[in-house]
Amino acid sequence: MCNGGGAFSPEEVEYLRSLPVVAEATSRRITYTESFKHNCMRRYHAGESPVELFREAGLDPSLIGYKRIERCFARWRKIACRMGTDRLVSVDGNGGVVPSASAGVVPSADSAEVARSAVSQPVQPTQPAETQSNATLPAPRNAAEVPILSGGDVRDLLIAQQVRRIDELEREVAALRAELHRK
Repeated sequence: MCNGGGAFSPEEVEYLRSLPVVAEATSRRITYTESFKHNCMRRYHAGESPVELFREAGLDPSLIGYKRIERCFARWRKIACRMGTDRLVSVDGNGGVVPSASAGVVPSADSAEVARSAVSQPVQPTQPAETQSNATLPAPRNAAEVPILSGGDVRDLLIAQQVRRIDELEREVAALRAELHRK
């Protein structure tokens, strides 16, 4: 985001529009295709990293920002919760609901209580020295760059902590793999 403040440059908007997972892009907003949203949520519930899902789609966090990824997953989860499920249901091309075994219509557990217990121990950054000095890895984002909304839904806090922790772990794995290849 060259223009700062979350705004994309005209070149970045052009790049975003060229991606098959982007329905529309402006200097301030990205609209994703329904199939991308559903695929992300399906894979997220299968245990895959939100950051990696966006990277695979050509949406690197260095371009769109970690906060945007956090908010997407929070919004998509909220849609699923409003529908009384833990997952988004499949939709057809016209926006209609399609019954599907992969949609995973499961009654929602008390996710607020689960989230409260999970956030009682905040995630602390644990960056090995090798990761910090490895120039091929993206620079870590600090807490000031990924603000947590006070008074918001506790699930948003949990998602923010998970995104940061996942990013730390992915960079640590990359550093360890690089170290293994050097030996």
